[in-house]
Amino acid sequence: MNENERRAAAVLAGLFILLGIFIACVAFYLYYKSSYLNNLYAELNAQGVMLQISNNKSERDNLTDTLNDLKALNNLLQPLPADVDFQDEVQKIVTSNDVEIISSQVANDDESGQNILNLDLNIKGNYTNIIKVLAEWRALPFPLRIAEFEIKGGENLNQAVSVKLQALIK
Repeated sequence: MNENERRAAAVLAGLFILLGIFIACVAFYLYYKSSYLNNLYAELNAQGVMLQISNNKSERDNLTDTLNDLKALNNLLQPLPADVDFQDEVQKIVTSNDVEIISSQVANDDESGQNILNLDLNIKGNYTNIIKVLAEWRALPFPLRIAEFEIKGGENLNQAVSVKLQALIK
């Protein structure tokens, strides 16, 4: 082998060595980037799962709040009584507390677009029994408003009272 062939063989061997080093460096770089991307993918996937859990919890909280609001609204708006049921309940409470109904007058008020029943009562009885009647009226399971209340006087603890009740009816 002459001198030129040796140089050519050395250059060629050097190029192969450089090519081998270059390929090793590219392989190492690709391995490093692959590992970095796998870690990034795992982290983003975990964040996505956490975000989904957070969204589900938020949705669940919103639905729970809405359900609680609906329950509260349902408790406020119990089934509306028919006018006869309303009068009957009011009069039962009065008589069960030893209070006498002197007079009663019923009128429907449809001006507001709602079916409102006005019940004017004149009652007479012991003051404490009248207070019990008022408390029981307020505890009725349907919307009831005591629009007017007037104590007209009486003897000893017996009082004459004028009451105007209003209720939403069917």
